[in-house]
Amino acid sequence: MKRIYKSLAPNPLTAYAQQNPTADWDNGFRSSNGGNDYKAVRALMVDEQGGLCAYCETEIKNLPEHHKQVEHYHDKSHRIAANGHNWALDWNNVFAVCPGGSRIDEEEKRNYPLPDNLSCDAHKNHLKLKSSVYVPPEGRVLNPLDMVASPCLFSLNRANGELMPNLENCAGVEIKYNMHATVEELVEHTIKVFNLNCARLTAQRVQYIYARERAVKVARNLNNPAALDSLVSQWFSNRWPAFFTTRRILLGEQAERYLASMQYVG
Repeated sequence: MKRIYKSLAPNPLTAYAQQNPTADWDNGFRSSNGGNDYKAVRALMVDEQGGLCAYCETEIKNLPEHHKQVEHYHDKSHRIAANGHNWALDWNNVFAVCPGGSRIDEEEKRNYPLPDNLSCDAHKNHLKLKSSVYVPPEGRVLNPLDMVASPCLFSLNRANGELMPNLENCAGVEIKYNMHATVEELVEHTIKVFNLNCARLTAQRVQYIYARERAVKVARNLNNPAALDSLVSQWFSNRWPAFFTTRRILLGEQAERYLASMQYVG
């Protein structure tokens, strides 16, 4: 999970919200202009997110259109808040996400049974259905808009591909609205809510761990420490590679220098 930098208004969603401030999402904006406004906003989000799911960072830009989903960070059913805020049409409350394991085929379901392998908003919704009371995510779960671009708040277990809070980096930053005692706890809870350590996702992260190990082996065999630098440019030259945070952690200082050189902000 990484910081997301959203563009400012106007766009089709903000224009619709201005004209229809009390409208809802499913029966309002989704059908606006024959559904074309929804598709345009979804495409804008996918592009601004570098083609990645806002939470697990799997690639979504090349998914079938019906697999590219829009997630409301704060539940859209809280359409009109007490202060008049319409969460359903809030541009800063929506992100492009993957299906979160909800559309995997039968063979994948045997390997990665549900609901244990749901992730992202699919898992968040699963938790919501199990609870009788809706708990707003603000301050309890990381919002990609409020994250810092650097340093990375996550570390990686290289034995099994699981994400963990980076203790040092978490201790050195402040996240606004954090309701946990520490940023470490905020990151930990975020991993649980989005189920970012489900077996389906950790298995994919392990493949990048192996790729990094192969690159290190080649560098040693060639006595060429710069070989890892070429892997950095290979991985990060296009905005953005799947499992961005995993790759960033694996390449450490080389990745940080490369991202700093390109003035990375999210």
